[in-house]
Amino acid sequence: MKYKISKYLLFILMPGIVLLYCTKDDPAGPSDSPINNDPVEDSSSLECTFTTLSFSVNTDTLSFNIINKSANNVDWHIDATPFYLTCTPSKGTLTSKSTIKIIVACRRDSLKSGVITDRIIVRTNIQSIIISTMVGVKLEPPQQTITILSYNILEGAGIDSWSAESREKNWNKKANALEEVIEVIKSYDPDIVGIQEAVRWNANDDYIPKYVSQKLGMRYLLAVGYMSSWGVMLLTKYEILDYQLYGSEFAVGSLKARLKTPSGDTLVVYNFHLSVPAHHLDILSFRALTNEFKEARKGIAMGDFNLPSTDVPFPGNWALAALGEMSDHIWLSEDVGLSPSGEYYRITIAPDDKKFNLHQISDHRPVACKTGFY
Repeated sequence: MKYKISKYLLFILMPGIVLLYCTKDDPAGPSDSPINNDPVEDSSSLECTFTTLSFSVNTDTLSFNIINKSANNVDWHIDATPFYLTCTPSKGTLTSKSTIKIIVACRRDSLKSGVITDRIIVRTNIQSIIISTMVGVKLEPPQQTITILSYNILEGAGIDSWSAESREKNWNKKANALEEVIEVIKSYDPDIVGIQEAVRWNANDDYIPKYVSQKLGMRYLLAVGYMSSWGVMLLTKYEILDYQLYGSEFAVGSLKARLKTPSGDTLVVYNFHLSVPAHHLDILSFRALTNEFKEARKGIAMGDFNLPSTDVPFPGNWALAALGEMSDHIWLSEDVGLSPSGEYYRITIAPDDKKFNLHQISDHRPVACKTGFY
């Protein structure tokens, strides 16, 4: 008499349930059940070399590999591709232990500025692999661009014997680097310049500021602090509507000016040099301007803050736009550089080390950025 013992084993496997049916036949006769010898695809047979594809604003194509690690052929296809990405090839069959390269091309024609995130899905009949995608879309320049430069020139660039000797003896710099400072500024073709350590530039009826502004074809303001002849200077191509010089509030001078741009926009511009000897008092004077900063919609602040950027007490409507190797910063208020899509156009401009021996001009390097209004 034949008998059959049947056992059912239930395993819960992600992503589904697999039911295994096991039989034991009577030794006296063959089993009544057919035996299936067809190969079964491994549920983890495919791998991809990347889980993220990140397209920078200048990258149009990237690639990744699909790898078949199983002993069987595997059919695959790419599903749910964003409309601005094209995968080549997009489907096929991978033989055992083989690899195929997928080229992903990006078209940004209809994309808004900023960073666009999405995904690509590689599928087989039992497996899905998700590849995250990020596409950077470059902002179109504003209708009116503004180039801003901040530069601590060290001891007035050495315009007199005392400053020249101090630069050579204490800092190992070129004694008189005024002409080099002018050429560096010219190379940026800036619209607004903030100079710090304009030491003794207030002598002889502002002879040096007048000379520099004439050479650059820009208007100027000079503010000297309560530490005698130490000061800051503002140079600009724009019309100066009005200004305030902080001569008694800051040790080495700071200033504020309202400028009118060619497009009719009004900018509030600050140039600071918070000094280390009187740092506590300078910070108090800076904090006294907090309400002004909060109300500023189109504002620029630059200078040598002698503080890490994280410690400069600007309110939340201001953002750091450019940062130097030391404590030189350029800050912009919330509406400066704001595009219609809500992104910001703020591009840092690197100093030209090949053209100028900047190390011999000052212990600080120029800090510059470009922004504007849409």
